[in-house]
Amino acid sequence: MLRLEEDYDRVMGSLLKFYDQCAASGECSQEKCAYIARIIARAAAGKVKILLSAPYGKASRARLIAFERKLKKHYPAVYAANENRAVSLLRFSRYRLYPAAFGLLQIQNRRR
Repeated sequence: MLRLEEDYDRVMGSLLKFYDQCAASGECSQEKCAYIARIIARAAAGKVKILLSAPYGKASRARLIAFERKLKKHYPAVYAANENRAVSLLRFSRYRLYPAAFGLLQIQNRRR
């Protein structure tokens, strides 16, 4: 699981670097930047799912919150572009639904 998370971190880093270059260069229109932000938001939702798949505990929850805070602080457009309902619900609950989300993901994974 740690390897998958590290791979996702590398991909997210590359995507966010591309987003920074595109936004800073002025070559991309607002529509194009918004589109790229939505794509990166989908990848961020995948990262949240990976963090929910990690063994349950305070450390996993803290990593999830740290990732979300970093995303919100440095990339507010990407944070706001989220369309994933589960991630929105976690954010709305201020991550208090983390135990329930973890449990539901475990049940979903067992069914596969």
